[in-house]
Amino acid sequence: MSAWANNRHLTLRDLTIRNGRALNENGGAIDIEGGNDSSLTIERVEFVNNTATYEGGAIRTQNSTRVEDSAFIGNKSGTFGGAISANAGPLTVRNSSF
Repeated sequence: MSAWANNRHLTLRDLTIRNGRALNENGGAIDIEGGNDSSLTIERVEFVNNTATYEGGAIRTQNSTRVEDSAFIGNKSGTFGGAISANAGPLTVRNSSF
């Protein structure tokens, strides 16, 4: 999933995202790029075996991002951020495993 929007707030809860592929792209499961006053909230989500050619095997974000009670298992990227790549905006991670 890739998104670019201003003033948008995406929340994902209670799900598993498995085997996402971003070929020649960023963010194997989620790629949130740009956008003023936008945010990403992840709660009780498992990211399993997602891959990206570049940044963020599971998530690549350029917005305010909060991750809670989530698990990152076997995610890979070709450059950096095997689980999460956060280039701009604050990143908060609580009670999560990598």
